[in-house]
Amino acid sequence: MEYLVQVQQINSPMWMVQADVFDDFLIKQAQKTGAELRHSTEVKGIKFKNSVWEVKTNSEPVSGRYLIAAGSAGGSMTKKLGLKEPKLCLSASLETRSIKGDSVNFDFGTIKKGFIWSFPQADGYSWSIAAMRGDKPKDIKKMLAEYAPKCGADVSVSNVREHPMSLWEGDRKLHSPNSLLAGDAASLADPPVR
Repeated sequence: MEYLVQVQQINSPMWMVQADVFDDFLIKQAQKTGAELRHSTEVKGIKFKNSVWEVKTNSEPVSGRYLIAAGSAGGSMTKKLGLKEPKLCLSASLETRSIKGDSVNFDFGTIKKGFIWSFPQADGYSWSIAAMRGDKPKDIKKMLAEYAPKCGADVSVSNVREHPMSLWEGDRKLHSPNSLLAGDAASLADPPVR
């Protein structure tokens, strides 16, 4: 059974913001409280010693009392903090400028135990697909590329990207001494029950 839910943005309780705009806002808020932004700084290792986190980087080391790890889904920070690694599922996304509009679309049922959704952007739409439980589809990118044109998207000019998504299984700690996982590293995507 398939369910397609369309939510009109006009007078709805939904707000959307571009990820880069939101990231910039968060950085500026952190800088107001004394945070320092270091571009092109790669973490080489971390160690918790005498109640202080020591972070080895590709330049000078950094230390602090607390560590917030906002890494990617399936990234190395979870393991480095000694926490249980999340279950990963497959997902894919594409952005297209071939259609415009102001509605958010949710499709449950086209992909077994997963979803397809689309969100408007300033200059088009962003589409995502994920298989969250059970068998992994053989080619999730192809599934999205075949689905989006049914909704008016021209995928011939769009790049479909595949990437992992972390799932919340309800049995993981998100912290260790003086540290916390955030963002995709925290695996807060809630999988459908069925």
